[in-house]
Amino acid sequence: MFERLTRRLIGQLPSRRRGAEVVRVSAAGLHVRDGGAERVVAWRKVDRVVADRATQMAGDTHLLVFGLAGGGVVVVSEADGVWRQVAADLPEWLPGAERGAAWQVRLAAADGPVEVFQR
Repeated sequence: MFERLTRRLIGQLPSRRRGAEVVRVSAAGLHVRDGGAERVVAWRKVDRVVADRATQMAGDTHLLVFGLAGGGVVVVSEADGVWRQVAADLPEWLPGAERGAAWQVRLAAADGPVEVFQR
């Protein structure tokens, strides 16, 4: 089910900018802006993280898809300003998460999504 939802989100990536966007990350969680309102998605609510890529006309865009307790998702794209920080610091916020260099190498070699973290 999570993979189906991930694929659906990837298919809608260009329109995602009109919706929720992760604007910063902190020890508290992912700071998401939806319209004018900002909310924090706490790290403890993240059940799973999957790295994937969306094929675009000029190459692939890498994504981190955060599966949340209760069924929601938050997507961070490599085009987002927080991408480098999230990719580098994810194990600090989610103990047991794979380091960025490791999952990025696996993603480059994979035919589909790779799991980065699961509770």
